[in-house]
Amino acid sequence: MHNDSPDTAGFLQEGGWNTQHTSWGREQTGMSAHRGVLHPDEYVDWEEARRLFEQLSSFTVAEAQEIYNRNGGPVPAQLRKRRDEIDRQILEMGNLEYLAEILGVSQSTLERAARRARLALTDGLLTTKDEGVMTTPDMERARTA
Repeated sequence: MHNDSPDTAGFLQEGGWNTQHTSWGREQTGMSAHRGVLHPDEYVDWEEARRLFEQLSSFTVAEAQEIYNRNGGPVPAQLRKRRDEIDRQILEMGNLEYLAEILGVSQSTLERAARRARLALTDGLLTTKDEGVMTTPDMERARTA
């Protein structure tokens, strides 16, 4: 049944059906593809998520964007150590999909950050703020001492 005619469209609308003209699309007919009202557990307030994130982490969203939203080229030397610290935290945090949304960076950027952190750990070096650079054997000796 075509709903090009006013009679057909009126009959369908009276019966409770929504109609949409294929030439006009949803923009002109007011239709949307939304499935209904979101349950409160489905809604994420991203501003609130960013605020909570900054309370719980040791870096801010602005810092992450400064480091990760670069237009190519190497990270400047003054930011490299901070990037390594943030990379490690990203590796520990997990759920990169939501973290990317919170930080305003792409998920692939965070995957690269986690990969760098994993490589740094498996290469036997761990840099901490307090202890400087420790090799894996140094860490084992410190743990057993």
